[in-house]
Amino acid sequence: MSSTQPSLARWAPRIVLAWAVGLGLCLTCASALAATQAGPRELMTSSAEPPVDDEAPVPGQRALEGRLLAPCCYKQTLDIHEGPVPRQLRAEIRRRLLAGESPEAIERSLVERYGERIIAVSADSPVRYVTVALLALIALAGVALVMGWRRWVGRGSASGEPEPEAGEPDRYDEQLDAELRELDD
Repeated sequence: MSSTQPSLARWAPRIVLAWAVGLGLCLTCASALAATQAGPRELMTSSAEPPVDDEAPVPGQRALEGRLLAPCCYKQTLDIHEGPVPRQLRAEIRRRLLAGESPEAIERSLVERYGERIIAVSADSPVRYVTVALLALIALAGVALVMGWRRWVGRGSASGEPEPEAGEPDRYDEQLDAELRELDD
């Protein structure tokens, strides 16, 4: 019995694997997009972990600290880097936010003091565009996969032959039975 349509049992694991990989890429891109909009400390800390300065953060403090690099090494953002300079800058940011200064004004003054190099992700950075493009490509791949799967499943019923009822032999069963009878004779 030969069939032009592959077995669903053979392709089902591949389809599930493709969806799992797509979902994993989607979640990775979403977390990368969130990382560009919020500081790494906000993503890494749990609610049970106490804040670095043993005081509750002021609204906007962690996001601002996540956008600025520590000026002592320019390798980590202020919210995760430990050292005397980052601690002083975190305390200054907290103090200025409590005084009512806007995060944008604080960021501008720190950029004036330390230069553009202090900004972790600049406004014209392609990171956001790459993330959005990857999400769009994954969505298109998912749509293509669904359309291909529907076409593949629909191909079996579009062959023109009526599907046999359950328990009812089809023409291949009859042909196989006839060939087996010939071999027995």
